[in-house]
Amino acid sequence: MLRGLLTLVVAVVAGAGCPGGNGRVGDACGGNDDCAGALQCLNRSCVPRCKFAPDCGDGYACDLRGLCQPATLEQSELCHSEVDCAPGLACQLTGALDVNGKLVGINTFIFSSSGGNEGINFALPADVVNLVYTQIKQNGYVVRGTIGISTRNLTPEMIRALKLDVDSGVYIEDVEPKGPADVAGIQVGDIVVGYDNKPLQVDLRRPDPALDLRRNITRQLKNAKIQLDIVRHGVRKTFDVDVKQASGERSADSLQLSNDFLIEQLGIYGLKMTMNLAASRNLRNRQGVVVAAKVQSMQSDSWNLQFDDLIFQVNGEPVTELDDLRKALDEAESGSTVFLNIERNRKIILVPITIK
Repeated sequence: MLRGLLTLVVAVVAGAGCPGGNGRVGDACGGNDDCAGALQCLNRSCVPRCKFAPDCGDGYACDLRGLCQPATLEQSELCHSEVDCAPGLACQLTGALDVNGKLVGINTFIFSSSGGNEGINFALPADVVNLVYTQIKQNGYVVRGTIGISTRNLTPEMIRALKLDVDSGVYIEDVEPKGPADVAGIQVGDIVVGYDNKPLQVDLRRPDPALDLRRNITRQLKNAKIQLDIVRHGVRKTFDVDVKQASGERSADSLQLSNDFLIEQLGIYGLKMTMNLAASRNLRNRQGVVVAAKVQSMQSDSWNLQFDDLIFQVNGEPVTELDDLRKALDEAESGSTVFLNIERNRKIILVPITIK
């Protein structure tokens, strides 16, 4: 009789835990097959399927099927999704990969409605990162080319209103007086239909030819040239335009510096502090040498210095002229460390520099 009672109890429990695929929220379950289609079995209870990792609780993550899976990998181990990681850890991918595993972007930030690490990731294109990194490494700043034009994409309404003889292109709406485009002969109202012997592409993959043209120009190095194919009053013309560095860039070129301003030991271009410079920067010190640009390859320690730093002392001795700074650095022994007192954002900082 006791054996029969135990069998009955087991049968009742088994029946309550196996609702046969119709289990509702809160019903006992032994697996996902025991729950209705929109539910899953978690901790032996039928619960709604997940959308995000926080839906599952600590130690679990949400897979593509909406099922909570236990996480296993420890900190610093390589992961591909939240499901891989042990409780309390998240999977952070540092770059966006294509189907072949090649890096196509560097993650910058994430838009998340829950405040967690799931949501929409935003990334910089890998070629942009590579371009910026290379220029900073070589020059200490980013070069952005310009030819002195403002543009907009042609629309069907513009083509009809202006009675243009083209189907697509980039309309030049302004030309900087005496700028590179003006000097080359570009005029307001010209239509760019190609550049560097390539026609402008307008399709679903490249819907913004004005942006493509602007990107191509900004990526040009200084002293480069770009060839523009122009349609003017129905006549096709070709112009070779010099590319200059955009104004306002933090560089020796924009400040019209020469080797007379080079401080080779520091890998920088310097300017003697003047009353006008001091007033425009609201500095505490009125004498010294301002870092106007950096030449990163010349001095490994020059990363300690930034554009607009004011060097006013070397090893406690005042600096008022470029020659004062050069002399103090020349007198330092090779391999020794000198200490520069600089002002940065109205704060005084002591910067060590190793002399090569």
